[in-house]
Amino acid sequence: DSIGLRVNNAEYQHYYYNSVNMTGTNAASFEFSGIGVGNRSVDNIFANNGGGLAIRVLNSASAGLVRSNYNDLYSTGALLGSWDGAGVATIGSWRTLALHDTNSVSSDPVFVSNTDLHASGTGIDNAGTPLTGITDDIDGNSRSATTPDIGADEFIGVIRDLTVTAILTPDNNSCGSDSAVVSAVILNQGGGTASNFNVSMRSSASVGT
Repeated sequence: DSIGLRVNNAEYQHYYYNSVNMTGTNAASFEFSGIGVGNRSVDNIFANNGGGLAIRVLNSASAGLVRSNYNDLYSTGALLGSWDGAGVATIGSWRTLALHDTNSVSSDPVFVSNTDLHASGTGIDNAGTPLTGITDDIDGNSRSATTPDIGADEFIGVIRDLTVTAILTPDNNSCGSDSAVVSAVILNQGGGTASNFNVSMRSSASVGT
């Protein structure tokens, strides 16, 4: 299996403010295994946009993970994670089984792309917790001292950001009229769901002689 971040037999390792994205059905964004002690996982995005697992904890590793919280555990698949071989479908079930991640979320981080992990999802905006000694993000931008964002990127969440990416009809070679039907492709780059919004169009023409 492909693993984004694998921790095995670790002791007193702290994993803070990471953004991990996997795109495979047989993949896990974060895997914790082996015998360890004193390990912590806080303010991380563990996302799988390919339908695989966001998180997997194996064997006796649960004893070595003393804190896991304020993370974003997200998968587009049927299972969110696996705890000692037991599949878990929801963040609520994960909390019950793992006894961790009370303040974690399961929300699409809305990455720019599968490889550009700058995020804009409102579900992770201001959803982290301050960590001593970490005052800036991966780009050198200042972290909020009270409500930092989950993941490597500190950002300002945008609920609605709609952009026209293509006009399907009419095409460039057809003349417009009062009864012309206009069809367009709208991309929502914000973190919230957008529906029932108004779209307007303005046309102009020039005539040469």
